[in-house]
Amino acid sequence: MRVGFDRTVFDKHGSASAKKRKRDIHYRSALPIAVATTAMMVEGLVAVAVVAQVVITTAVVIMLVVMTVALVVKTVTTAALLMMQSTVTLDAVVLSLLPNYTIIPSSHNRVLKKP
Repeated sequence: MRVGFDRTVFDKHGSASAKKRKRDIHYRSALPIAVATTAMMVEGLVAVAVVAQVVITTAVVIMLVVMTVALVVKTVTTAALLMMQSTVTLDAVVLSLLPNYTIIPSSHNRVLKKP
């Protein structure tokens, strides 16, 4: 501790108000750093969430494509097998795939006989 000309007691920071100013400057410089650090952490979490969403969306699209291809293959295979085992037309095969379909006899369509 040293004594100034006006007999005020100074500490190593100068005076009590100088100490307060130094503390306030320290807090003022620490606040932007804390805000920037928090913002960067939030930005990192958002980036992880976006990457996860892109991966999930890509997986869903791939699954949708696979299911569509499987449905087309199943339909074409069923139609081909039904057409090979009897002499029916493609219309009859498609109609046989539809549930609860009844052929109404008329002059425009043929009535098919069951084998």
